[in-house]
Amino acid sequence: MLEAIKAALRLAASAPPSEELERLQREADSLCVTIESWRIQPPTAGEREHVLNQVLLLHTEAARLTGVENAPLGPLSPSEPDEDEHERPREPGVGQKPGRLGIEADPPVA
Repeated sequence: MLEAIKAALRLAASAPPSEELERLQREADSLCVTIESWRIQPPTAGEREHVLNQVLLLHTEAARLTGVENAPLGPLSPSEPDEDEHERPREPGVGQKPGRLGIEADPPVA
């Protein structure tokens, strides 16, 4: 998510100076601080979703400020990991029965 914030700031850098641009930069800084705090205390699913929505809004606002419509985020750079470093580790298959996806309900017990 930090890379997405940086991408929004790069896009917004071509916008003319304004109070809206300053507000966008402050919001980006605040989001970065929040995300960095996750190294100490991982976020809840709700917190993570909220921040993700804020990052998406940041991109929308950056595109609006620069007059770019439907601005692509671009491909991930090769240096970015495939998994988010803030993702909580999970063991595959925990709680699943062999041959199941883990979403099926157990049959009723007679």
